[in-house]
Amino acid sequence: MRRLNRFGGLAAEPGPWYHPNKSSRGFTARPFPQPKGASEMRRLPYILALLPFALLLGACEEEKPVEEPVEPIEPAVTYELTELEGQAVIYKPLTGDYKNFGDAVEEGFEALKAAEIELVGPPRGIFFDDPTMVAPDEQHSEVLFPVAADTKPPRGYAYKVTEPCKAVKTVFKGEFTEENMPDYGAIYAYIAQEGLGEAGPVIGIYYWDPELDPAEWVTEIYVPVKEPEPAGEVVEEPAA
Repeated sequence: MRRLNRFGGLAAEPGPWYHPNKSSRGFTARPFPQPKGASEMRRLPYILALLPFALLLGACEEEKPVEEPVEPIEPAVTYELTELEGQAVIYKPLTGDYKNFGDAVEEGFEALKAAEIELVGPPRGIFFDDPTMVAPDEQHSEVLFPVAADTKPPRGYAYKVTEPCKAVKTVFKGEFTEENMPDYGAIYAYIAQEGLGEAGPVIGIYYWDPELDPAEWVTEIYVPVKEPEPAGEVVEEPAA
């Protein structure tokens, strides 16, 4: 399982199954004593005849339904329409496999640290291509680091202010791995369901603290959208 590098900066297992204790009130067969007389020999057939019923009664008393384990309820994914504000950032365009994005974040941290530039927020990523449609070595993205306005960028980086936008937001919890990724298809399905139009590439904001368990990392995912234009009024032309 391949992991992305930690971005820094800023399943629940089912409970133990319940197995009810079985009753011990069932019939317990004992060795029959050897008959000592005729009277005891006469009682023996009756005892043997009753034995199956006693065993059946004991088995019925022991049988109890086994309770099914309660499966944990997974939290539902939620979406909301929100405003993503513009932000001054130092950024760097990237070309290549999105899986290497974590390396670009680490390199950016080192460059900003060497230039003594202070971050004012968690790192971001903008992903311009659909990885299911574009070859890994042709995927385009940007790594961005929020900074104070008019900060001079270090060598190899540039400065800009991102545009504010309306976006659909969802939150993903946990580390990005090949087996554990956000369901981007569901995000776009929600956008279509709400009658919204796509208006830009996917944006990620990464609250990945290396001092926390990766299972606690949080990623905010934004997809810029545009609302449908209101239908114009239909003007009826006067009859000729």
